[in-house]
Amino acid sequence: MINRACYVIGFLLCFGCLPVAAQTPGAVSAELLSESPTIKPGEPFWVSVRLQASEGLYVPWKNPGQQGHPPNVYWKLPEGFRAGSIEWPSPEKIECGGGACFGYPEGADLLTLVIPPKLLADGALADLAASVEWSACRGSQCSSGFKELSLRLPVSRRSPALSDLALNEAKRALPQPQVDMDVRAVQDEERVYLYSAFKGDPENLHFFPWDEGLVDWGTGIRAQKWRGGALLSIPKNKAAPFFPSRLRGVLKDPTPQADRVWKRGVWIDVRLEPKAGWSAFWDVPISGIPWIATALLCGCLAVLVFRRIMRG
Repeated sequence: MINRACYVIGFLLCFGCLPVAAQTPGAVSAELLSESPTIKPGEPFWVSVRLQASEGLYVPWKNPGQQGHPPNVYWKLPEGFRAGSIEWPSPEKIECGGGACFGYPEGADLLTLVIPPKLLADGALADLAASVEWSACRGSQCSSGFKELSLRLPVSRRSPALSDLALNEAKRALPQPQVDMDVRAVQDEERVYLYSAFKGDPENLHFFPWDEGLVDWGTGIRAQKWRGGALLSIPKNKAAPFFPSRLRGVLKDPTPQADRVWKRGVWIDVRLEPKAGWSAFWDVPISGIPWIATALLCGCLAVLVFRRIMRG
């Protein structure tokens, strides 16, 4: 009897120590919004899954970093409707138990472009529905949530008026593409070297990799000025099963004094060239000195030593 009581007490104590897997009620709210109150046949329009987290919580980005999982949206649309992929706003870097995590403090608008068919009856009603799952994190602990969302919109052949100004703000929060911007990347066995025409302090430049598990965050990223821009030296995660042929992600300067473009974030998608094909541009620095300059210095020293030996 005493043994059974001890087992029960021990189970309850251990259960009470386990992290709670279910989302605390009210911790994250979710709703489905449209930029337009009506649907015009054949004309794409933006919708948003708006996740709002309680103070102190954050919702993870597409690449969550070292904890959590990104939101997933599963669409259930009327026949003939198509939904694009999520357009992710630029994330922020968040401290999470000494690691690197990426997400949105207090939530985000996850935008998706919906394309209706060209043949729709004027005045008909279209029901958009989505199953949404997410995690919300604080410190080193995360919990999960799920909700079914729906939105009914009438069809009108008139050009719709944009009604949700907040979605316009959300569109302006998306990272802009690297059009006409000098961004390059090369790699060796240990590191990736990412150059961009960033004119500010390189220490303020953050890189958010699109693919998970590629960066050794324990080693850390080194940043320095380089050829009129900024060079990030990114350590590879040796435990990664493979390394992609292209480097994708967001470059961002979150500081208040940042240029508007870099504060918003720049989406990069560049080919990773091998070290063997480096041009003179990629004289990647060793302790702040280009390796080619180091080699020349060593060669000069060798010549001086040789001459002294010959004289001697």
